[in-house]
Amino acid sequence: MQLNLAEREVAAEYGPASAEMANVLRDRAILQGMRGEAAAQLADGERALALLGALPGDRTAQVLQVQTTLVKAAARQGRYPEALARYRDILDRRIRLYGPEDSRVAVDHNNISVMYLHLERYADAEAAGRRALALLRSDPATPRARQAWVLNSIGAAQWAAGAWEPALATLAESIAIGTETLGADAEPVAVARNLSAQSLHGLGRTTEAEAEWRAIEAAGMKDGTGVLGQVQYGLARSLAEADRPVEALVSARLAVERLGRFRAEDDPMVLRARALLAWTLAANGEVDAAAAMLEPVLEAVRVSTLVIDDWGDIHAFAARLEALRGRPDIAAAHRAEAERRWRLVLEVGNPRLAALLASLAG
Repeated sequence: MQLNLAEREVAAEYGPASAEMANVLRDRAILQGMRGEAAAQLADGERALALLGALPGDRTAQVLQVQTTLVKAAARQGRYPEALARYRDILDRRIRLYGPEDSRVAVDHNNISVMYLHLERYADAEAAGRRALALLRSDPATPRARQAWVLNSIGAAQWAAGAWEPALATLAESIAIGTETLGADAEPVAVARNLSAQSLHGLGRTTEAEAEWRAIEAAGMKDGTGVLGQVQYGLARSLAEADRPVEALVSARLAVERLGRFRAEDDPMVLRARALLAWTLAANGEVDAAAAMLEPVLEAVRVSTLVIDDWGDIHAFAARLEALRGRPDIAAAHRAEAERRWRLVLEVGNPRLAALLASLAG
């Protein structure tokens, strides 16, 4: 690994207790987080903080960078309320360092936007994203490519709120900027295209959505966060709902495998993908294997304190599986729980809520 080599070279040139060594450890922690290596990420992050704390001078900027990396570890483990609180603290401290109108605090507003999205606070997510975008656009020296990521946050909030047409417009701008500045195969372009496919699906344009998901897969786009797993999840769910179980099973397996590269086993995205895989297994006649896969997923949902719509999705998948097992009473209980979970987080009038409730009758 290049960063392991860099650690040795930096130690030889600058010393093992240098600011340069802290930067290497921070960069390695970022990569470890992307690979789902939470323990290693935490260890390198803590080492970097210890080094910076022992060095002379004001190291606040570097400390905040490392701490931001460590918060991402909490977020990837589904610890969204904790991550939100820590991101807010980092924002406050970075504002004290640079001022509220400095483009360098845009990253914090965007991180907060993502946490609001996970916590189903869609209006807050969009507002935080727009604040980040305004700061980036106010500074001509800021790389334009960063706008693509922030536009994705805004588009995701619009999609989640059921504002699918506005989301498509926002994401089209992200795709254009990302393609121009980073290339057509860049990860933020893949993220925007996946969200666009989800928006198309929400609008009932399922053929277009499937074509887009398959085009993303065929393009061999870059993936550093699990976006290609999300692509396969969206495709698998659409195929399963269209009663195409053989194709759905292929994509569901890929979704679980790819998301697992970047996220912990108890991450809500991973759990939701495993529940979808269980349903598709049952639809292909592998009922016993499906039931065994679903049981620990439901237990994780039962003990979770998160209030998120993913848990409703999991109960909806469980209802379909139990119907295939010939257990209508248990299936009905899961449908009721799915509806309860969705109504906890999605406002009446959200088109996504209406679509989810309609799917329970399918």
